[in-house]
Amino acid sequence: MLNVALISHSPHMTGAERMLTNLAILLKQHVDYEPIVLIPNPSHGKMTEVLAQHGIMWCEVPSMKWYIAQQAHDVPAYVSQLLPRAEEYAEALRLIQADIAIVNTLTNLEGALGCFEANLPYVLWAHGVIDSSMSAGTPAVRASFDKVALNLASHIVTCSEWTSAFFQDLVPHKPVQTIHNWTDMRADGEVQRRPATFCALSTLEPHKGIDILIEAAAILKEQGLPVKVELYAAGHSEKQLRGLTSQLGVDDVVEFRGRVSDVQRVYQSCTATIMPSFVEPFGMVAIESMSVGTPVIASAAGGLTEIIEDGISGILVPPGDAVALAGAMRKVFEDEVLHKKLVSGGKQRVSTFFAASRAIDDFSQVLGKISKITSPYRDEARFLIDLLYLLKSKASSGVHATTPAPTVLLIENQMAYVPFSPIAEQKAHSRAVAKQSEDLSSIPFHWYSFVSQANVGWYGVEFSAIYEPFAQGAEILVEVVKNGGIAAQALVTIESIRPQTTCAARWPARLDIRENDKVDIRFSCRNMIKSLRLLEWNDGNFAYPVGSLMIENGYLSEAPLSPLPRNDSRRLPSHLRILKRLGGVVRTS
Repeated sequence: MLNVALISHSPHMTGAERMLTNLAILLKQHVDYEPIVLIPNPSHGKMTEVLAQHGIMWCEVPSMKWYIAQQAHDVPAYVSQLLPRAEEYAEALRLIQADIAIVNTLTNLEGALGCFEANLPYVLWAHGVIDSSMSAGTPAVRASFDKVALNLASHIVTCSEWTSAFFQDLVPHKPVQTIHNWTDMRADGEVQRRPATFCALSTLEPHKGIDILIEAAAILKEQGLPVKVELYAAGHSEKQLRGLTSQLGVDDVVEFRGRVSDVQRVYQSCTATIMPSFVEPFGMVAIESMSVGTPVIASAAGGLTEIIEDGISGILVPPGDAVALAGAMRKVFEDEVLHKKLVSGGKQRVSTFFAASRAIDDFSQVLGKISKITSPYRDEARFLIDLLYLLKSKASSGVHATTPAPTVLLIENQMAYVPFSPIAEQKAHSRAVAKQSEDLSSIPFHWYSFVSQANVGWYGVEFSAIYEPFAQGAEILVEVVKNGGIAAQALVTIESIRPQTTCAARWPARLDIRENDKVDIRFSCRNMIKSLRLLEWNDGNFAYPVGSLMIENGYLSEAPLSPLPRNDSRRLPSHLRILKRLGGVVRTS
């Protein structure tokens, strides 16, 4: 029997935590596994109560500090606190005699580094994609630590093929596997369905598209349909959404009901469940609603297209299209034959593809495979840890008080990521705001101009792009002009588009940049009918992209930030200081 440590990122019972608990229950029922759940701050949530009901052991571990909320200047202090906590996690893993581990979500590093310290292979369970717009921290920091957790993992599991494709692009050398979420929820015959009542169980965040649902409700009210829309949700956008409800005159139609624990009763009491998301890595609400016989009307976004067969087990509409959503809601309400067809099709779809038996078989194969790994961490992984310890030593020396913190990322071919401009980024937090650039599809080029203050081997650039909803694809040409001549080009082809995505453009070969070289990075768009913009920091006087540079480790001329010898191949790259040279953004044909 294998002892499986399941490392939770919180003690609560929301989406990802609920799935981790469900997996612990399945493993407990399996003859080959003994699950033990590691929980930070267990008294703050309900997870322990659920585990106790199923006789599952749990262990308290130190509280976590999520890296997705960290700013660049916080990194050394964050790492100096992270590493001691990781050692405590390792001690807990040894104490429970864990054979393998499952680290839940890409939010923290304590669990991953604890597994490293204990020489324990782990599966990283990534439940979705957190775009820069959904994270409070600096995007380059989040991306850097994401890739540390991804590179240390022996195996990566995601909830949908859409999500798997995203992570496979980030770490093509790692095994990434889709294991769909599951549900055992079944209909309760005592609950009565209310006609013309639609529900949405969500968070009130921009990417969830609740504003589109409110607009659809206004359309239906204007058409004279006596509908009710109940929002079981909370979040940062609640004030704006309440304002939109009043502005459109649907306060009598749309009700804000906050979070709810008895979700099954909500599903069963409604005509249909609405999921109008722009970004949805999976869609747990969809399979729960379908399993109890309530049809789902959803955006054709992300993992939802893997759950719903349009017109058979649910209805899909274009993201951001309130008219189409209102039409689908009206059809499901008025067409009783269609409603019955979707009820039957939804139940069949869930029982066939999203059952617990299918999930435990898939997880058993993964766990059996990585349990045979005796040396889970190669030299490249150990180098990642060296970098973190070097950042810790920088924090304890007090250097970070006057110097911007380096955001370092090692990837498979000895490269690192650093922010576009650490000096400008510090200014951005106090003066500049994140804005969208002008539409690339309507101009020949979009330029950013810099002067290099260091020698560097440069391999490419990572940047954030914003797309008009439901765009079908694009090609972005990225060019580097060095001292007046084109020095490098890369064409980024994007076939599957989210409203916001991180793109990586790699040069065909290393580009050598010397101190005081004048460098322009220019972007142009091809084969794009709808709009495409870049996310950039802008204070009105200067602008630069939200993103990172891919540079070669140990190639900078400045002294490394470490006690390692200068000839050591593991040298930490200094912070690449590139300053904005020209005010604003320059455009030219």
